[in-house]
Amino acid sequence: MQKEYIANTSAKNSYGFSVDTNGIDLSRFEKNPIALYNHHQILGKWGKVEKRDGKLIVGDLKLSRRKEAAELGMDIEDGILSAVSIGIFPLEMDEETRTVTKSELYEVSIVDLPSNPEALELQLYEVGDNREIIKLNIDQIFMEKDKNKQGESGENKELLSAIKDLSDSVAGLKKDVAELQAKETKSEKAEAKSENKEAVELAAKLDSLQKQVEQVQNERLSVTELLTAMNGQKQSGQTQESWTLQDWRMKDPNGLLKLKTDKPEAYESLVNEFAKKQKVKK
Repeated sequence: MQKEYIANTSAKNSYGFSVDTNGIDLSRFEKNPIALYNHHQILGKWGKVEKRDGKLIVGDLKLSRRKEAAELGMDIEDGILSAVSIGIFPLEMDEETRTVTKSELYEVSIVDLPSNPEALELQLYEVGDNREIIKLNIDQIFMEKDKNKQGESGENKELLSAIKDLSDSVAGLKKDVAELQAKETKSEKAEAKSENKEAVELAAKLDSLQKQVEQVQNERLSVTELLTAMNGQKQSGQTQESWTLQDWRMKDPNGLLKLKTDKPEAYESLVNEFAKKQKVKK
């Protein structure tokens, strides 16, 4: 329908307050520009929504194919239903001027009886339930705040007490969490210390094992050098007459025993010679 409607102006409604058009947030509504009938029944979608000269304008209504919408469409087309109403969630209010300065637009409805002289019947929505409509009561919105200024009511005192109890509980929980984290930290440090001790012990064992390996390698090297020396002596044509006591022990221990029996003087000479060399080394 190629019609435009004034959905909001700065005029006060029958509840005694107004809604600032410039403070209406359209971002939510623009994603889903739903059109309702009396804020309850699905009617269709708005094809146009804009702010113009301090007014909120809607138009280009596309009706649903539902039977009820088609029947209402005839009254809309004939101009019988010509008033609109906005459904908003109020964000900020000026108590002095009784103005909703900031709000969020939820929907725009075709209505039977507007309370605003410029075709506005305001409906407020609760947080988390945009299907639950709250009939605006100025005494509940603004006068309640005046009452709070005069002094805390019994309900407010109970609320403050509950808030304090909750704050104390939160503080207690924070303390418990901190203590638990501290215990976990100590446990982690103890575990790390234990692991470090095990690592040190393992390193010591590895070092000891390495020394043992080096000792075995050195002993093998000594034997190799001795064999090499023995082979060198054989290759140079060394005879038994020039052997020392060590040569006899390494090369022919049985012959040394026989030498001791058959030639005790020669054996004694070898022993004395060996003893002299040992004294020289010392």
